[in-house]
Amino acid sequence: MNNDKRKSTGGGSSSLSNRSLRSDESGLSNSLSSGLSSGFSSGTSSGTSRGSDSLSNRNLTIGESGHNSGGTAESKKSVFENCEIDVIDDEDLADVDDDISLGKSVESEEYIDNPIVEDVMRSADERLTEKTTFSIKKVAVYVVGVAIILSVIIGASLHAGKNYDENERIENIIEDRTSAFEFDDRDEYVGSIADKTADETADETAETEMTDAESSKNEKRLWDNEIPLENESLFPLPIKNYLVDPRFKTFDANNETPFFWQVPFVGGIFQSYMTACSKMVLASNHKVTDDDTMKIHMVKDHSYVNADLSTPEGIENAADQGLIEKDFADVIVSNHLHFTTNTLLDAKHKGRLFTALRHPVDRAITEYHYIVSTTNDAYVKNLSLKDFVSSKSMDKNWVTRFLVNKRQGPLIQEDLQLAKEILRRRCLVGLHEQIELSIIIFEQYFGWSAKELRISERFHDSCKREIMLLEESRARDVYAHVGDIDNAVYKKIVELNMFDMELYWYAYDLFEDQQLWFKSNAPGI
Repeated sequence: MNNDKRKSTGGGSSSLSNRSLRSDESGLSNSLSSGLSSGFSSGTSSGTSRGSDSLSNRNLTIGESGHNSGGTAESKKSVFENCEIDVIDDEDLADVDDDISLGKSVESEEYIDNPIVEDVMRSADERLTEKTTFSIKKVAVYVVGVAIILSVIIGASLHAGKNYDENERIENIIEDRTSAFEFDDRDEYVGSIADKTADETADETAETEMTDAESSKNEKRLWDNEIPLENESLFPLPIKNYLVDPRFKTFDANNETPFFWQVPFVGGIFQSYMTACSKMVLASNHKVTDDDTMKIHMVKDHSYVNADLSTPEGIENAADQGLIEKDFADVIVSNHLHFTTNTLLDAKHKGRLFTALRHPVDRAITEYHYIVSTTNDAYVKNLSLKDFVSSKSMDKNWVTRFLVNKRQGPLIQEDLQLAKEILRRRCLVGLHEQIELSIIIFEQYFGWSAKELRISERFHDSCKREIMLLEESRARDVYAHVGDIDNAVYKKIVELNMFDMELYWYAYDLFEDQQLWFKSNAPGI
């Protein structure tokens, strides 16, 4: 019966106090009941309800607890075998401090089963430590994550800002120069001959005293300073006899023909201006295939003479059909300066030479973009700018060679002097970097204003804006293809175009000096 009652009764201090124990063991029973009740009161208030399932967590024998109150050893063993202690679960430790007690013996102040307490406390400390460590790690990961995100955002913002600034810089250059490239190397090439010439002139006239103002005025007239040639006979006679000195104030449209010397990858926009905006008839390279008839035909609403002045054969054919005498063209356009002058012009039908030049490095880049974009040669199409510069495809000193009519062989300093002198004596110079200003000078020099041409001024101005926008668009295309120029590539282009580099900067100064001259001698220009 007693055994059945123990099985059906829930565990805890109340069941323990109801057990049937011998009278000589009652003291021990009371002592255990009191100790266990006080020991569990703080941590196991629900001990009786948990019953035998809770007690099964850990069964400990307390037969060696050192109680010496009456009874036999066997009786004591029996009692201890049937007495179980309910151990505190981890989750119950939240409100337990380091002074927790599971109950004390009557005769000793030591804790009952100290290893159990230490084990429980160690487990609690470890769990709390793990939670704290996890929290710290979690915070650290969060902080690092936020830092990474912020760095990415800031980096992206800085990169975007840098790209925006760079794009804005390129746009400003394009709007100012109709090119994405700007090369500030003028000081390296200016005045090597012109300044020497001015110094020589000053030495020859040393007997005549000049005021500072007069001297300053003389220095500005680069156009008036002759460039000494080794022999005057080197100056080509057709250029000298058939082309008019541009310093003559009045252009005679009845007896003179404007001759635009076309430098490749420079003059296209000027042709567009003349045909589209000024409605002039050009004789250039727009010839109908298999039709040699000298006539005017339309190409996209633009008027052209049926002639090809880009080849010697085409020039001869135009001369045979009386291109100049029959007054078919308002302007003749050709890159063959000497052959065109000698073949089409004469003493009765003279020409007024004008041209536009461009920085040699800028021109070489544009040439590269055009060739690799239009060629069908797979090898050439895949050339980098660096490889193109070193190849046979790139022009080298083209302007100097065509000015002095020396296509082959090495150039010498005398060739450069002659090229400068031809420009100075016989050419009105424009610059691709100053398209709008160059067009204004050409218009007023040749009488091509909207009023004089009897064209709507609104249309004329709108047309010029359109062609400028087209040229700016081309500049963006070139930059998008080529990008920034490596310094080594720049130096290589300069090295291969040393004569053109010095000639360009001479022409640049000549362009500015011609403006000063026109302001003084041809009001309105």
